[in-house]
Amino acid sequence: VSALSITPTETGRFPIRCAELCGAGHTVMTAEVVVESSEDFQAWLTSRAGLANEPTQVFADFGCGGCHVLSVVGAAGVVGPSLDGIGTTAATRVPGLSAGDYLEQSILQPDAFIVPGFQPGLMPKNFGERMTPEQLQSLVEFLEGQS
Repeated sequence: VSALSITPTETGRFPIRCAELCGAGHTVMTAEVVVESSEDFQAWLTSRAGLANEPTQVFADFGCGGCHVLSVVGAAGVVGPSLDGIGTTAATRVPGLSAGDYLEQSILQPDAFIVPGFQPGLMPKNFGERMTPEQLQSLVEFLEGQS
């Protein structure tokens, strides 16, 4: 895992694109960085305070839709398996794991089970460090409900 810290010197919207030929889905790894004034950023943080554990917000904040399809939130990623219907199929993927346990394992240890047809090593392995337990639980419960 690599990290890059940048201290912005001007406000605005700036497109970003993956600069490494990293594998499947490389061409769709784009995003936008928004640099705001300190006051505008604080106002934005305040407006989102109540959304921190809301599952569709967790899905968006952690970039899940960049790789996975989930129609209910308009996500159309192509790198990872579709999450449409995952609530129904999750309990059938790994013998002995409930749907919730499978989903949690898939988020925290993404290479423990690879859905046939997909590559290992593509999903970040640090969600356990980045997500709060409440965010993880909210996301797992939300995904369990997708049938």
